[in-house]
Amino acid sequence: MRPLWDALSPRRRRQLLALAGPGQPLQGLRIAPSVANFLFLDLGRPNAPVTEALLRQGVIVKPWKEPGFEHFLRVSIGTEGDNARFVQALLAALEA
Repeated sequence: MRPLWDALSPRRRRQLLALAGPGQPLQGLRIAPSVANFLFLDLGRPNAPVTEALLRQGVIVKPWKEPGFEHFLRVSIGTEGDNARFVQALLAALEA
C-alpha cells in the first residue's frame, strides 16, 4: 500500500485523509486503492437507495451496477467544500 500512497499527489493525500483518515466521517468505509481523481467506496449495503438519497440532496455520484459491485459508489474528488458537502450528504443518506 505504501507505493500507492507515495504515488498520490500531496493534494490528493490531504483530501483522502480528510475524508477517510482516522477519526474522519468516512473512516469505516472501504475505499479501493487508486491514484485517480475519484474514490471507489464500498458502502457495505446496496448503493441504489444511497444514490437516490444523494440525488435528492443534489449530490451526483456514479453507482456501480455490475455483479459483485452493487455496494460501490464512484465519487469524484472535488474542492474541500465539495468534499465536505458530499460527506454531509452521504452521512445523512446512510442514516436514512
